[in-house]
Amino acid sequence: KFIIGELFGKKILISRTGYTGEDGFEIYSFKSEDIINIWQGILEEGKKFGIKPCGLGARDTTRFEVCYWLYGNDIDETVNPLESGQGWTVKFDKKNFIGKDALLKIKEKGITRKWVGLYIPQGGIPRSKMEVRKEGKKIGYITSGNYCPSLKKVYAMAILDLPYTEKGSKVDIAIRNREVEAEVVGTPFLPPFNKR
Repeated sequence: KFIIGELFGKKILISRTGYTGEDGFEIYSFKSEDIINIWQGILEEGKKFGIKPCGLGARDTTRFEVCYWLYGNDIDETVNPLESGQGWTVKFDKKNFIGKDALLKIKEKGITRKWVGLYIPQGGIPRSKMEVRKEGKKIGYITSGNYCPSLKKVYAMAILDLPYTEKGSKVDIAIRNREVEAEVVGTPFLPPFNKR
């Protein structure tokens, strides 16, 4: 949902979207030169509500806790929607779309790997592309990892070979030349606060 309106005398589009798992909005200016005035106006008017700016690290932490994918990390052109748990976004009954035949073949044959959540009880922050192993054999890789301040625990998201994706499965992550145990868990780690 979105509306076109005016904010601080500037034309904007407000979209009922967000990337943090919280109730939120995205504000788009029709003129790039207006955005500084809009930003300053929001900060000034927002003081009475406790509004403060935050950085990319805060945004990444909140999106990670609710398991929102980051393109280039968690999903990319090598990960199909069936593997990433986004199969619900594919309308297979649609007459045609780019990649339909390939996805139908994968759906019929079955996926061989799957996107999962991992809990790391010993700590150590897994980073993108770190290997996930079982008995020394590579079975997948980390897509994102972080300390979750809301949960006070360390989690990761990973793409794993299908036999190792069952909840409760134990795997190892290669973090800084040592293997750290992790457990496959459900996602999201923290339920989103946003309303649909």
